[in-house]
Amino acid sequence: MGSNAQNPQDEALSSANEERLQYLAEATRVRHIYKSGVPLFTKEKMRDLGKQMAAIKTTGKPGIIYTADLQGNTMECSINEGDGPQPYMIYRGIFQLLDKNPEISGSRLLPILVLDGEYPPERFSKHLSVEKLVAQLYDAKAQWESGPECPELRALISKTEFPHVRKIVGFGCGSLSEDSKFSNRPPMFQHTFMLTLRDILQQKQGVTVQAFAQDPAYNVRHKDALSAVGIKAVDDPDGWLEVDDETIVFTVFPTVPVRQIIADIARPAAMIWRRVERLQRYSSSFLDEASPRVKAMVRDHYTEVDFTKVVNVKLPGSPDTFFDDITTLYVRKEYQRRWKPRDRGLRPKSAQDKPSDGGSRPLFLTDITDL
Repeated sequence: MGSNAQNPQDEALSSANEERLQYLAEATRVRHIYKSGVPLFTKEKMRDLGKQMAAIKTTGKPGIIYTADLQGNTMECSINEGDGPQPYMIYRGIFQLLDKNPEISGSRLLPILVLDGEYPPERFSKHLSVEKLVAQLYDAKAQWESGPECPELRALISKTEFPHVRKIVGFGCGSLSEDSKFSNRPPMFQHTFMLTLRDILQQKQGVTVQAFAQDPAYNVRHKDALSAVGIKAVDDPDGWLEVDDETIVFTVFPTVPVRQIIADIARPAAMIWRRVERLQRYSSSFLDEASPRVKAMVRDHYTEVDFTKVVNVKLPGSPDTFFDDITTLYVRKEYQRRWKPRDRGLRPKSAQDKPSDGGSRPLFLTDITDL
């Protein structure tokens, strides 16, 4: 009698084919949604998730957080850890959503996930006092401002025409307790860079400029220390909610898709981040990859300003720089009308369409072909 038992190799092949077909179906759906202009990230979604997370943290009891995927289907995220570890958000850009990793299967339509756990692990943070952290921040600021690059920054900001700026928001500037020697730690210098930039802009514009920083690595002592030097450390998603058209966004080594999030939610006055390469190769392993929307935003709404003399600043006692060597400055073109979320995925037709009265220009959907 013949056996109906399937050969193990055939079973493995069948399973692999099923996974491949499932991936192709999910990826096709994600591409279609993305190319239609549907935002992966919105302030409304972030604000709602933030409120739900705050409620669970306040009660310290298990609960369910409700969200919606890119097709509008209601999804549930169970938070079961009670008053121990806290829920936190994970952001996934278009390349992570299209990654072939089977672990993402089934949640490919969720750019924002709410996970159950403690982040950051407090046990990995060195317990430096607030006073010690404040002293290190001021020492780092003094070293940075006494170097040759700080005058270059002052000269650059002074001669550059900026839209009106009222806020600087830094993302992923790092923990203040990562290392025992502050002089070799980029996080200290990135935070003090924000303070220097704020001071220069306040002097240039004659108005108060607020500084905000968002990083899940901050603990209570970090937040208190930053507050003492003039930076308001905020929890996720409050940093994103602060970004508007009078904001400078600052990020150097983020572990979230900062540029993709900003491209969906705002058109800041300026951004200081990695240069967007027109022919850049994509990699899902680089979490802040420049997506087609990021490229379109920079191409159509911003002017790049040479930042070379500023980013070459060396860390004291180290050959390394505290900026990525391709960090640059993008300043919004002021002839364009104020951007609104409904303009997402739109761009001006051409430079010739710029009206003589400085008003709005004709817009049409960007042709996205590189996904």
